[in-house]
Amino acid sequence: MSSGSLYSSRLVRNERLLHCGMAALLVICFFSGIELKNKLQYRVASIDEEREYLRELLNSETELRVAVDQLKQQYDELEEDYRGLLSKIPIRVVDSDVLSSIRSIAQTMQCSLVDFRPGSTQKYLDYQTRSFELHLEGKFKELFRFFESLPKVPFAYQICRFKIVESATAGGPYRLDLELKVVFDHAWGRGE
Repeated sequence: MSSGSLYSSRLVRNERLLHCGMAALLVICFFSGIELKNKLQYRVASIDEEREYLRELLNSETELRVAVDQLKQQYDELEEDYRGLLSKIPIRVVDSDVLSSIRSIAQTMQCSLVDFRPGSTQKYLDYQTRSFELHLEGKFKELFRFFESLPKVPFAYQICRFKIVESATAGGPYRLDLELKVVFDHAWGRGE
């Protein structure tokens, strides 16, 4: 064999090996690219899911912040109402003050205050109450307006019982029997 032909056959063989190696490298790169593409698609989908989840969290946080602000506003309003009610609770109850307040409302509503009787005082853990029995007469709508105007009295009270009795005579006045419990000497109203 001549050295030229040996050289050319080696060259051809090396060229073939090079082509085979390049083809193998190309196949490996192709499959690696497909695998890398699949991994990237999975990670992009995962990132999209996380982004959506974070967007929902952000929306939830915004909604919660609005809800918390609304609750704070409601709390402030209730606190203001509470302080206002505490200011209506006197240290002691003066029967004549209660009588004049009730009488004033009754006269304004064109009702007659027939009877006013102070009752017993009850002591509780944080406050005391004093009962008052009232008997009023008037037309039904006047008694109704009296009930509507009762919150204008300058003290905190509780209506324990009431009864409206119709007149025995047609067109006669109705009678309202009412028991009020006036709250006084409240511990929190004294700053405790």
